[in-house]
Amino acid sequence: GIIIIIQLLLRGLHVCAGCCCPLPPRGPEMRILTAMIPSHAFACCEATSRRRNWTTKVPPLRSMPEHQSAAQAPLSSAEHELMKLAQSHFVAQSLRAVLLIGLFDVLSCEEPLTVNEMISRLPSPSADPTPTPNTPRAKINRDGLHRCLRLLCTAGVTRETGKGAQDVESAYSLTEMGSTLQTSSSMSSLAWHWTEPSLWKSWAALPEYISGVDERPPFDQANLMSASDYYSSSPESRRHRNAVAKWASGMELPAILDSWKQTEILPDLNG
Repeated sequence: GIIIIIQLLLRGLHVCAGCCCPLPPRGPEMRILTAMIPSHAFACCEATSRRRNWTTKVPPLRSMPEHQSAAQAPLSSAEHELMKLAQSHFVAQSLRAVLLIGLFDVLSCEEPLTVNEMISRLPSPSADPTPTPNTPRAKINRDGLHRCLRLLCTAGVTRETGKGAQDVESAYSLTEMGSTLQTSSSMSSLAWHWTEPSLWKSWAALPEYISGVDERPPFDQANLMSASDYYSSSPESRRHRNAVAKWASGMELPAILDSWKQTEILPDLNG
């Protein structure tokens, strides 16, 4: 905890006057770690009421206790890139969480919305228990959504600005990248497919497959069935997988045909 707080301070972050928990400001100095700090980290601090109202006004900086004042070198570029790589699943799952409630169709590139405004524009809750785009939950976790949107800002998916009196309330809009995740775009299915639990769990089973502990393919380990059986029994997953295949083939086929133009002899494998 002490080392992390010192590192965050060195990266240009503020510390809450109540309990020394890091509070990320808006803009390029946001960091993935602070965007995903658990809610209980704010429970005992003066900033709690402000977080509940989705403001970003930061309390005065508190002096670090004497035992936390030891200097530590800032992260090198290599260490920083490694930290981003090891934490990349934070962004992927935040992307899926926002995608599944249909929020990308509510947001736009032009009009920033506060968390409360965007929730009010979500479609009415559906009786369908399967989380799919445009199937929001009856109760959206505002704190969790706020943090996910901030995290997506660091990945270039959303953009955060100030709104209201003195710009103290956070509002979000889509970047060009974020707009490709609206349901009218094939990229929406791509994000849905690559982050769905069946594939996510498969990657988690990769170490057992590589080490030889389990010789079954990771997908079979994680889902207790083959990929063909899974997609045959899961229409929604199959729909997104097929959309991704269609999107990919649109780029692959021209490349294959182009490579054939460079080939003088084309074997007839069916002959």
